[in-house]
Amino acid sequence: MTTIQNKILKHTYNDSIVLMQYSLELEMMPRIKKAAIMMGTPSVLQTLRESSLLVVDEKDISYDDIVIAVEAETKGDADTAIQAIAKKLLSNEAGWGQTESHFGDFEENDVMLWREVPEDAKVALISVPGQYAAAEAWHALKKNRHVMLFSNNVSLEDEIALKKTAKDKGLLVMGPDCGTAIINGVPLGFANNVRRGDIGIVAAAGSGLQALTCQIDRLGYGISHAIGTGGRDLKGLVKGITTKMGLNLLEEDSNTKVIALLSKPPDPIIAEEILSLVRNLNKPVVVCLLGGKARESIDERVYFATTIDEMAEKAVNLSRGIPVKEKEYKQKIGTKPTNLTKSLRGFYSGGTLAYEAYLILQEELDEVYSNTPLESEYLCELKDLQKNQHIVLDLGTEEFTTGRPHPMIDGRWRSDLINRTAQNPDVGVVLFDLILGLGADPDPASSISESISNAVLAAEKAGRRLTFIASIIGTDKDPQNFEKQKRILEDAGVLIAETNAKAALLAVKTLKKLSTLKEKHEN
Repeated sequence: MTTIQNKILKHTYNDSIVLMQYSLELEMMPRIKKAAIMMGTPSVLQTLRESSLLVVDEKDISYDDIVIAVEAETKGDADTAIQAIAKKLLSNEAGWGQTESHFGDFEENDVMLWREVPEDAKVALISVPGQYAAAEAWHALKKNRHVMLFSNNVSLEDEIALKKTAKDKGLLVMGPDCGTAIINGVPLGFANNVRRGDIGIVAAAGSGLQALTCQIDRLGYGISHAIGTGGRDLKGLVKGITTKMGLNLLEEDSNTKVIALLSKPPDPIIAEEILSLVRNLNKPVVVCLLGGKARESIDERVYFATTIDEMAEKAVNLSRGIPVKEKEYKQKIGTKPTNLTKSLRGFYSGGTLAYEAYLILQEELDEVYSNTPLESEYLCELKDLQKNQHIVLDLGTEEFTTGRPHPMIDGRWRSDLINRTAQNPDVGVVLFDLILGLGADPDPASSISESISNAVLAAEKAGRRLTFIASIIGTDKDPQNFEKQKRILEDAGVLIAETNAKAALLAVKTLKKLSTLKEKHEN
């Protein structure tokens, strides 16, 4: 019989990144079955109720209270764990440093997570719950600070007002829901340790930005700045304010030689405005609008890419001074597989990576279902995992993260999906990403390697083949270490592809091969 205990830290709120990390640390403590650390908002209280983790009177909890909830083997175990984590929460200190830059005062390789920052700091990273986030952003703008708004659930009206005000003051608002950025070599939010260099990036794509910076690093080149804009920036009403400012900042930045722009297809009017802007920049620009129509170069300084792979290669070639030829870098399968006897599952922690994989799979397999499909007819839910159809899930959406840490912070929930998949005889391939970096799961491969090994073994015992294919977003300089994570997955039987796009194509080829093997066996 377990026990559930709650502790309320009155009028004490903290960054959501910090709370997610402490939630994971709390759950990993000895004899703790389940844990959560969240702000006391109505939606959070409802989630805790539904999870049977709330045992105190809700009337005693305010918006600005931290709620610590623990299910443990004994009351003593719960009290000990809560006391330890509460002490850490109450003594948490933010770090900051200084270096000369028109972007802000940073020291290279420092990570900054703070609410109140020194008067001379120029950038504030805000990741408090959504209902507080806009107020904190206004506070930062009044202090003439650029803002990285990690928080989500900020209203569109607030985003527009913040960005218009920031523009008038010559300041950037990166976000809301901006998961990553790198300014002067300083990674903010979820970001990777990559080389410094002369390629500057503006992206309305969090995990896509991480993948791009890591691919450029792997090619031996580096990043001057990587500016995240938030996913709504290129919508019609927001008008691409941060994207346009970011492009102009990189144009003016003496350390940037090549500019890269990455996003999903913008609002058509905003797309033309952005393209008009890049035409007038004096630096070469590589544009990748994932899912948009392929275009030829506008002129000798503007190049288009259809995948993140192609974008990284073109940006590096431009940095090297090598002529860039217009071609599509995405390798084709050849003839489109038909009459496949096995289906595919994609379990992604990165939304942009899930989107890129979905685009490739939809083109190569036709009918692919998702919780974030391009067309509503291909919408699916968790219950559909038992069907014999191709499914790609973005596990970072609200439906999966409400009440649990984001899969980039704690990937163990994917083990449950892997276990379900192992029991479905129709599934032949499981495709997934592994994202490393600051703020991410400290050992993501180990979080799921046992479930993968067990799934492969269970399939073999049942006389069938289950293949796992992954791409790893990260570098050897990341805390988790790319090569270490790769070895762990390979030891569990996972095939590692160089990039997310190549992983998706390998999955299609593997499905085709599995179906061919079955046909030969039946004949």
